[in-house]
Amino acid sequence: MTTADGRGLPIASGVIEALGGTRRVQSELGRGASFSFALSATTHLLQNS
Repeated sequence: MTTADGRGLPIASGVIEALGGTRRVQSELGRGASFSFALSATTHLLQNS
């Protein structure tokens, strides 16, 4: 198992937020957490046209 320093989630969250996406976390005590995100490609493409 590798160790983490805690920087990945804030960086990823900033990118997801900047692109207008959403993020979600599901956590279960003693089992860990799952993170997911969604981005709208069409919205981002239209804004940059």
